[in-house]
Amino acid sequence: MLALDFDGVICNSIHECLIVSHNSYRIINDKPDYTAHSLNDISEIFVRTFIKYRPLVRIAAEYYLLWDLIFRGERIDETVPLLSQVIIDHKVLMFKNIFFYERSKWMKDDIDSWLDNNPLYPQIKKSLKRHLENKNVYIVSSKNETAIMTILNHNDINVN
Repeated sequence: MLALDFDGVICNSIHECLIVSHNSYRIINDKPDYTAHSLNDISEIFVRTFIKYRPLVRIAAEYYLLWDLIFRGERIDETVPLLSQVIIDHKVLMFKNIFFYERSKWMKDDIDSWLDNNPLYPQIKKSLKRHLENKNVYIVSSKNETAIMTILNHNDINVN
């Protein structure tokens, strides 16, 4: 048996998560009519900071916490969980639903752009195809099945 994490092992989804979580944070806090469609629409310093501290995020709601620290210009300690670095408020509870809605909306409205922001890691396509033949491969992810299957099918990887 082989279990693979989809985001971060099979698929480099950091840009998709960055854009979706940025938009979701802005919807809740200050710019409900603003939508970033690419990394170019987001401040370069915010992009660099997000990518540096992304490993601290464990669940979707923690993207909100990371963006809150970034937007407020707070120091981020990479040795401490995000949940311990901020005061949790009601906005965090709204974030998860908005995050998953925004991801689905982007997929529906511009699938090509969404797929461009979810590339497979180099060499994974060939390796994954080979491992899937033995039928003992499991993919673990917080992404929904539709998103995973869309990315895999786009890359000519069939999962039964």
